Amino acid sequence: MKAPMLLALAALSISTAQAAEPTGTLTLACQGTSTFAGKDILTTQTQVSLEIDISEAVVSFLGGSVPGLHISGSIDRVTGDVGATSEATGTENRTIIMRTLYSLKCKPTQRMF
Repeated sequence: MKAPMLLALAALSISTAQAAEPTGTLTLACQGTSTFAGKDILTTQTQVSLEIDISEAVVSFLGGSVPGLHISGSIDRVTGDVGATSEATGTENRTIIMRTLYSLKCKPTQRMF
């Protein structure tokens, strides 16, 4: 199923180990599509660990949580293009039971007040 979507990536916190690098919160407004494949599954809110790698051109991210939820993707810092994949795997045999692909165009937002 392919559906248009408007997505706000709220409070993507980017911090680095180097003291000279800026830290803080980046909020993006994104438009694009998501494509879902798999069974409808009931999930509960869970904490996700996220690794972020920042270069001049790309912000890459990789993360997951237990049991079997994973997300990975990248943000092109020049064009605002975002590609990401989230997957849920079965607990017994690690087969993919759900996958969502995101193709988004994002831009930074500013606080309204």
